[in-house]
Amino acid sequence: MSDKTAPEHFVRDISPHLEGSAWRWTLKEPTLKFWLDDVEEQRFQSEFSFARETLAQTGPVRLSIAVNGHLLDTVHIGEEGARQYSKRVPSAWLKRKAENTVVMKVDKLWVSEADGGTRGFILVSAGFAP
Repeated sequence: MSDKTAPEHFVRDISPHLEGSAWRWTLKEPTLKFWLDDVEEQRFQSEFSFARETLAQTGPVRLSIAVNGHLLDTVHIGEEGARQYSKRVPSAWLKRKAENTVVMKVDKLWVSEADGGTRGFILVSAGFAP
């Protein structure tokens, strides 16, 4: 998220503001786009975190990860802290030499009592790697 070109990958629901020089807040359905030259043996990888204050209000949450409209996984989060995620994506789901879309949808948002603003989770990194 700290790379200068990171915002070029944002489609929706990812803060334009870099926090702590390393991460960004998300909303309900953070969506990213990635160009892939090769689709064989690709893994979607992400580092994300859920803050204690958000989970204290929402309780456990589900984070659904979809690639080009296919549900890759659902991760259940009940405790605060950083997570490293990595899962192979079937090559049939991916588009070679084209844009590929990843949606990381959280089922519950934290809502600020002060101003009604909402937050999903902390996104540190996301992308594909062989």
